[in-house]
Amino acid sequence: MNECLTPNKPCAWITETSQVNSLVKDIVEKVSASTIPIAGGGTETNKWKKIFTELQRDWITYTLYTQNTTVDYTHTGGGLSRINKLGTQTNHVDDNGYVWELSPDTPYTGYDESYRTGRKVNVKSFTHGGTVYNIPDALVTLVDMQPNFPESTFSNPWEKYQAYVVKHARIDYTGNEVEDVNWNQFKLLAPMPDDWTYYLYLRSKGSNFLLHRYREYSDGKWSNLSINLLIVSTYTVTLNRFTPTHNSIPAIGVLQHEGGEIVNVLLEQPEDNANYFKIRYGFAVEGDIVPSSDNQYAVNTYNKACDLSTVGAGKTPVVIDQYEAYLAWERQVYESNHFVPRVFNIVDGFTSPNTLAFTSADYTESWIADKKRPFFSTVDYYISVDNSRLVMILQGDPSHGIDNYYRNLVYIGMTEDLATTPSTGNFAVTAGTGELTAAKAGMTYNNIDKTKNNSYSAFGRHSSNGMDSVSMFKGKSGLYFQEYHPAFLTHLPNYPTVGTIPSPLQRLVLDIHGFNASLWTEEIHSSPIYLVNFYEGYRCNLYGVVAIHDHNMIDGEELEMQIGNTTEVYKFFSLNTHINMFSKSPTTFNTSIAILKEVKNN
Repeated sequence: MNECLTPNKPCAWITETSQVNSLVKDIVEKVSASTIPIAGGGTETNKWKKIFTELQRDWITYTLYTQNTTVDYTHTGGGLSRINKLGTQTNHVDDNGYVWELSPDTPYTGYDESYRTGRKVNVKSFTHGGTVYNIPDALVTLVDMQPNFPESTFSNPWEKYQAYVVKHARIDYTGNEVEDVNWNQFKLLAPMPDDWTYYLYLRSKGSNFLLHRYREYSDGKWSNLSINLLIVSTYTVTLNRFTPTHNSIPAIGVLQHEGGEIVNVLLEQPEDNANYFKIRYGFAVEGDIVPSSDNQYAVNTYNKACDLSTVGAGKTPVVIDQYEAYLAWERQVYESNHFVPRVFNIVDGFTSPNTLAFTSADYTESWIADKKRPFFSTVDYYISVDNSRLVMILQGDPSHGIDNYYRNLVYIGMTEDLATTPSTGNFAVTAGTGELTAAKAGMTYNNIDKTKNNSYSAFGRHSSNGMDSVSMFKGKSGLYFQEYHPAFLTHLPNYPTVGTIPSPLQRLVLDIHGFNASLWTEEIHSSPIYLVNFYEGYRCNLYGVVAIHDHNMIDGEELEMQIGNTTEVYKFFSLNTHINMFSKSPTTFNTSIAILKEVKNN
């Protein structure tokens, strides 16, 4: 391979595969951890620093509301018993606090104790295990002690049951038991005397516990009246209930380059699109970064409380377990270390427009049910990194669709100045995008067109989107993020998607057959990639990247170039992104690249 570049510095070479959901984090960590070689042997300090990485996080926050409802005691075996509340009884109570049941044949006048059935209940209190339990305001339930036997098998049907005093009892987020009157969990405190079981059974069946009978004269006639023990009422609880709200942060990674000036680069994976990640650069980051959040805290906000299929970007979470939602709400309110998303602060808010680095596309085939590229799909990446720049090839997973993946060039970093005096703001970013249709990308070209999207013209009419041009940190006149276009040595190319070449020039277009390598030199022609601005003219060229005519080439093929006492090894990649920096270059067709892999001493 031949070209006319000055010798390149040695580079580190990274070959990895990551899932989309961890791609940007992995890239930042691999680049910042790479060992940078120097000419003649040895290494130097890596000037790419990891500032911040975070995986995509979903978490749920809860809003408290209340709901009135009757409640039940849940048995260990899974049965339910209705909870009731006892009131106060003041009439027909003897000196010991008892009321006595009268038989149904008790006359309305002139009866004595002989009409008592022998059953009595203490409406003041009872003692069990040395503890006194007051009856007024007590919560009680009738527990079925023999759930496998019908009432008909017992001499007295109430013998199947046992009355208990209960209390609210809930295990809170700390694992401790609390008495929570706004929750429908209860604990058995003590069995009540048998006559209480009898009484509660009667009331559950709508029958009465007779206390007294008498006659009353009113409106000129006599009436027979009965007084029953009526101190059982339905217990209603004002329950705490919780409405979920979905929150999320995208997967992000921040690299800092300590070159001629400090430049920060943010890689961000959208939460709802696995086809690309965003690149922004140029901002200053606040010094203290919040320590890493434990992802388990985020997961604990929903993994038991919500239907997992309803948690995620663009979805509405659904609570399936209000108790687990209660625990998550308590952690949210009371725990100082409950999940808080990591936050890094852009100090001056000064960032480039988003450059979208595509690796894949959504499906359009009618027979594929889920059209979205999944976040567990993989991306292969090859990175050439030195202390000036990183050059990266991204390749989406073709197994998800041979027509739905891209091989993409990403360049981030300094360039080689043509001027003898290094220029300021010498930092470039470019990446390719896929086919911009709503069906395949979730967007159209209008989303990145500066005439349609003002964010891409924030720095003037020649602002760069970093996709169909190369974005430079600062131009000669001080403007930021201006567009530069590649220029290189090439034969007259064809322009099948641009227009018609004038007929006098058509004879100069090479036939699509043949060519590469040269039959005279047995070498493949390559060219430096120069960057040109409409105002500044030729400014620089890209480090360690050369343009190659993409014909009769094998993707991944390694090429060697002899420069002085070194051999530079390049790896060829055939780009297939629909929009890239070559879109507005001397050739928009059949031009790909080779990137520096290694520098060997001869």
